[in-house]
Parts: sequence; C-alpha cells; structure tokens
Amino acid sequence: MWLRPQELAAQLVELAGRRPGCRSWAVTMTGEMADVFDDRAVGVAALVEQTLQAAQQCGVEEVVFYRVAGSFVDAAAAVAAPDAVASANWHALANWAAGQVDSPALLIDVGGTTTDIIAIEPRRVVTTSRSDFDRLASGELVYLGGGRTSVCSLVDRLPFQGQQVPVMREVFATTDDCAILQGLVAEDSEDRSTCDGAPRTVAAAANRLARMIGLDHRQVDVAAARELAHVVLAAAAERVAAAIARHDACYRENWIVSGHTADCFLPALLAADNPPQITRLADLVGVPLSRAAPAFACAQLLSQQQTTTDRRSGRDSGAVIDPAGTATGPAALSAGERWVVKLGGSLLRRPDLPRLLCQWLGEQAAERQVNLIVGGGALIDALRELDRVHHLDQETLHWQCIRVLRHTLEIVAAWLPAATVIDSPAAFARHSGSRQPGWYLVAAEAFYHPESGDDLPCDWTTTSDSLAALLARKLAAEQLVLLKSCELPPALDLATAAAQGIVDPVLPGLVDEATEVRLLTLGSCVRPE
Repeated sequence: MWLRPQELAAQLVELAGRRPGCRSWAVTMTGEMADVFDDRAVGVAALVEQTLQAAQQCGVEEVVFYRVAGSFVDAAAAVAAPDAVASANWHALANWAAGQVDSPALLIDVGGTTTDIIAIEPRRVVTTSRSDFDRLASGELVYLGGGRTSVCSLVDRLPFQGQQVPVMREVFATTDDCAILQGLVAEDSEDRSTCDGAPRTVAAAANRLARMIGLDHRQVDVAAARELAHVVLAAAAERVAAAIARHDACYRENWIVSGHTADCFLPALLAADNPPQITRLADLVGVPLSRAAPAFACAQLLSQQQTTTDRRSGRDSGAVIDPAGTATGPAALSAGERWVVKLGGSLLRRPDLPRLLCQWLGEQAAERQVNLIVGGGALIDALRELDRVHHLDQETLHWQCIRVLRHTLEIVAAWLPAATVIDSPAAFARHSGSRQPGWYLVAAEAFYHPESGDDLPCDWTTTSDSLAALLARKLAAEQLVLLKSCELPPALDLATAAAQGIVDPVLPGLVDEATEVRLLTLGSCVRPE
C-alpha cells in the first residue's frame, strides 16, 4: 500500500474476478494509515475512491464501509467522517465474533504486525475504544505480531555463549524469522519478502537473526539461532500476556483465537497453570477465511443486515423448484429449516458455475440453513484412472478421495465469501447443534472419517452422493438436494436413479423417510437473468 497505492483499484478488480456474483461490497480498511498519505482523512478518501472505481468496473451495485460504531455507511458518509471508518477492521471482527459466543470471552487476533485483544459478550463488543490511540492506551492493541515486528523492538539483549549480548538497533530480523526457526510457520524458498531479500528458509532466517548480535551463519548455527528465536518469541508473548491480564477474569477464561500468526505466541501464553478454553476461528470458518477474518466478518455482518431488512420489508425470499426444475412459487417453509445440498463435481467444469450457484442459493436459501458439500469431479476421476491402471488398495484409496474433496470445497469457498466453512470434527460438532440460517460449506472430513463409525463401503460405490445423504442424516435435514449436470427425466425415484447411474447405489439406503430428496439439473432450475 505505501509503495503503490494507486494500484489498489486494479488489485481489487483482479481479486473480484475470482469471486463473481457479488452485488454488494462490505469494506473495512487499515491502509489509510500508510505514511504515503498526509493523514488518515486523506487516506480514507483515497481508499474510498479506489474502491468505488473497482466496484464500477466489476458491476457491483452497492459499496458500503464499516464504521467502528458497528454499522455500515455509504462512500460519502465515510469520506465526511473518516475517523469513524479508519482502521475499524478489529471492531468488525469482534462484532461478528460476539454473535458466536454464549458467554464472556476475549477475541485475540494476532496478525503480522499487531495483536488485538477485545472483550466480547453475547452480541456485544465490550469496549469504549474507537481508535487505535484509544486501544493502545487501554492495552486492547499490542503493536507486535508474528510477521513483520522487528527483533530489536522486542528485546534489548540476547543470550549467546554464556553472555547477555546487546542487540543491534537494526531491522536485520523479524518475528517471522523466529517463527520459521521454531517451525511455527512453513519456510518458502520462493518468498523473499524479508529484511535482506534472502529466502524465507531456516538457514537464511538463522543468518538474519545472527546479525542481531553482530555475527552471521559462520558463528551461529541453526540450533543456536533457534535458541535466540525462542527468547524473542517469549518476550513478545510476555507483552501480549500483560495486555490480556488487564482484562477482567470473566473474559480471560475463554479465548477466540484468530490470525495466521497466532501460533507464534500461543505456546508461551498457554503455559500458565490455568490455561483458558480456546476456540480457534479457523475451526469455525476454515483456514482460508480465517486468514482474512475482518473481511469475512464484514461480509457476514452485511449479509445479516440485508436479511433482516428483507424480512422486515416482507420481500419474497425466492421460488421453490420442483423436481422437473420449474418455478412453483414462493416458499412457505420455516426459518429453522435445514437443507443439505450436494454440488456435483462435474459442474465444476462449467465456466458460469459461480454465477449459477450464487443465483440459485440466493433464490432458494435466504431463510434457511444450507449445508453444501462439493463433489470431486475431475480430481476424483484422475484417482479412478490410477486405480484402473495400478489396482490400488481400496480402503486406502477411499480415504485419499475423501481428503481430495477438500480441494474442490476450497475452490467453491472462494466463490461464496458469505459462506461459513465447517472443516473439522470440532467445528461440525458445534454446527450440528445450531439451525442458524446461512450458507455453510461442509468438508467431508468434518463428519466422515475413520473414527466416525460410519459403515459406508470403502470402494467406488460410495461417492459424494452418499456422503451428502450421510450428512443429511446426521443433521436431520428436511431436504437433500442433489445438483447435477446431466438432464433428468421428469419423474425419477431414487431406486431408478441409482439403477441408471445418476446417483450412487449406496445413497437410497441412507436416506431417512423424513428427508425429502430432490434431484435438479443446475442451469435449468435457475431463472435466466
């Protein structure tokens, strides 16, 4: 941002191209604080202008900006009151997280340069802070993170060969180097976003850290560098722990931990005699979305606001589609209804799938809980071909296929930023007890794994059709919808569909009588725009 702020619009257009079908953008920002701008008011105005340019190019109908009061405003209001939207990302995440808890907790979000520590209660953010200045003063913002924080800002001395050696006041190394050495983040030889431009590898990180005490890799080997890294991260964790201690005890018992660098400090923070109950945001929404948690939170908050507005205005939430794929009128179903929807893997080959899927979900799922499971498509076909050639062990291959489904789920997740990803058994256990309306992408591994006790055939007769039926049974779903790419006959029972190879042969025996099953051809069941 501070090097090329004028390129923001083009970057947004590129990113939006990977997520088609969004008609509204919910925006939060921190880039306005970059020192390329004279002040934050100038920064906010510049970011608003760049965002509007990108939105116009992408055909986005609505752009709103999150403000720290907990609501959205339009571009004119954002520019008129810049301090209300400047660096409001922390509040957006806390606001959303407050809707997920049933008791007091601390939201601890560890980023590359900062750590946010915010007290929350059910549906309430417990703070009077409204700016970074307020949060720095209160201890809710600790200006260190697991990425770009310089070592010399955290420690004055480092132990080496029995001496406490003063560190050089140079940005030779960062917390990212320490995390690499401790094995808390993966090294990447292609990434050179480091202090010296050398790769993000263990060896290069050790050399950078050695420079902090006037040495280099010739005198400080990797083992010694790891000891230095441990001291640095412990010093950082100590500062975070001191900020956490400033909050009341009732909040300190439960933590929601967010941020892609949180593991840099968690081991030291959890070494206390009475460690808190930890909920990882990645378990709730999946790793990809947790890395962009404030943006995800904004999308969720705006979606909730739009749903509430639609409900209050009495708008029709969409049409019900019968098995032949024709619209039959408004839905008259309860708000607590739960669906399982299986997206056939062969549909992933359709270039218009992101638009069709978003449109179908928008028409069908505004007031329901929709649990989406994604087939494997060509990826599974590739494994099937390898099995034909090499006659692989069927059980081993079965579980490999289950793991492969994670990749197609992540592809679809990028198209549905408003959806919540359920990608672990712990997240599924929590999700299964709630009928909160919304879109949920459910990974097969979250509910079906070798320890889950499900007696499905570990061979090619079990496909994602059966997994969707199993998910519907576990969630007691009222409807199971199988979205297919092939044309379907107008009247089709499950036994016939299985006999014709339209669904797998295991599925009919898994469906509960209380679950309605529908087979739809996606495309013919979507209204033309």
